[in-house]
Amino acid sequence: MRVEVNGVGIEVEVTGEGQPVVLLHGFPDSGRLWRKQVPALAGAGFRVIVPDLRGYGASDKPEGIESYGIPALVGDVLGVMDHLNVERAHFVGHDWGAALGWTAAALMPERVDHLVALSVGHLTSFANVGFEQLEKSWYMLLFQFRGIAEQWLSKDGWANFRAWAQHPDANAVIEELEATEALTPGLNWYRANLPPERFVEPAPELPAVQSPDARCVEQW
Repeated sequence: MRVEVNGVGIEVEVTGEGQPVVLLHGFPDSGRLWRKQVPALAGAGFRVIVPDLRGYGASDKPEGIESYGIPALVGDVLGVMDHLNVERAHFVGHDWGAALGWTAAALMPERVDHLVALSVGHLTSFANVGFEQLEKSWYMLLFQFRGIAEQWLSKDGWANFRAWAQHPDANAVIEELEATEALTPGLNWYRANLPPERFVEPAPELPAVQSPDARCVEQW
């Protein structure tokens, strides 16, 4: 189905019945990332909600870096839940999807039951990761350069993307990025939320996860 949230169309797949669980992908994927988990969760008695997040897949891709700030992205997810009459759900997020999960659990605890955050820790933790991790995050600076980052990733048959991402489903991901023109919108998530000054400025303040029965699992 397609859900309109604040003027942005979000494509959503809903499978199964039962307690709702929202699966949130990150860069460079779409909701397709969860194709193997959806049948298992639905079979286990969950109502599985999988959006193509803003800028990806069949969802709208508004122009302008400012359209991809975390508040708007979290708002999309909550808007989808409202449309489906879901008051509270489990959140499972990978990469940027994990960042959305952390933010929702911190700011809207009444909407988040359990939280599973894969590969990305709490947003404030990046400020204290140390030089070694910052060195490994070099690509976040590269992604700030509009046009240059797109060219670097896609040139020579996406050779740099393949070497950097080491994605197990690279061919399908590349095909979808090209077909849906999602590369620049996907990179705009970095440009809107991780500008270069974030490497030297204090981390943004977020309250602790407040859901009384939320259990957070980090996988680095």
